[in-house]
Amino acid sequence: AIDRGYNKLEVATRIFTPAYVSFETVLAQSGLIFQYQTTITVASYLSRKIKVDNQTYVYHKLKESILTNPLGVKHVDNVPTATKERALLDTFYIHVDYYLDNLSQLDWTLVFKLLPIYKNKSLIKRINSLYQVSQEQDK
Repeated sequence: AIDRGYNKLEVATRIFTPAYVSFETVLAQSGLIFQYQTTITVASYLSRKIKVDNQTYVYHKLKESILTNPLGVKHVDNVPTATKERALLDTFYIHVDYYLDNLSQLDWTLVFKLLPIYKNKSLIKRINSLYQVSQEQDK
């Protein structure tokens, strides 16, 4: 970077490509988890943890068919970024057991539209259970 004002999220997606910002970074930004996040988490074709200019980047490997599917990935300021629904699915695809603080922010129609990308029966079961929990919380 020429100056210190560079976009760390853009750097995250340019170190290893294809890649997009997802997982805890998006979940925290969207208010689905309340824990403060300093690490930038990225979906990529490999798994790595690197530090650049005192910023930690964690890359989680996704299958190519998932990684390159554009559904649920938006481009904001030159940064490919998962929607909160895509980040939720990415997270539950990688982590078998994960806790979310706030389910009310999710568009469940979009979650179920994106779910077939993963072609994973256990993920489908976990998301269906999570959906049931969210419906009970809404009552």
